[in-house]
Amino acid sequence: MSDYRIDIRVKNGKLMKMMARHGIFTMAEMSRRSGIEQSTLGHLANLKLPGRLKDGKWRPSLIKLSEALNCLPEEIYPVAHEYDPLTVNRGEWYADLEDMKRLVANETNPELEYLTKEVAANLMACLQEIEPRHRHATVRWYGLDGDPPATQREIGEELGVCVARVGQMLNNTLLKLRAPRRSRLLGHDEVEDDD
Repeated sequence: MSDYRIDIRVKNGKLMKMMARHGIFTMAEMSRRSGIEQSTLGHLANLKLPGRLKDGKWRPSLIKLSEALNCLPEEIYPVAHEYDPLTVNRGEWYADLEDMKRLVANETNPELEYLTKEVAANLMACLQEIEPRHRHATVRWYGLDGDPPATQREIGEELGVCVARVGQMLNNTLLKLRAPRRSRLLGHDEVEDDD
């Protein structure tokens, strides 16, 4: 029986970490420091806006925010959401006492662990078809090699390219992984639109 409901909210972890590094813990305080409206900051924090405009340029509010945090836009916005905002950033999960004990004890769910390993294996198989430099950037960015995820700046230094080029490489890889053949391997079936 599921006695507990766990509410999950997804936030822009890169932005939240950068704010914390600067001693900023609320959107109100970030708004005061950056001059950006709190509602816009909320959309960026909840990944409800794409980081880039249709022409490929960074959203002006994100540039202003990165300047206030003394960093690059790609350091505070996930590459997966540069063009695709989250449609849903909330969820709920029902659990029983044993689930709660495992969650609190930081124990892993064997089913989830198996699925994670299966997806990782499929992802690595798909990445073998990607150009080696793009594959390297993607593996390092997401920490798929077992090491902690690297920053775009670190990856750029490793490959001898600028940070902007690393962002382009990551975006290109994501586009290739979204191709129907590879997408199916990763467990994403094509969903037809009801419209």
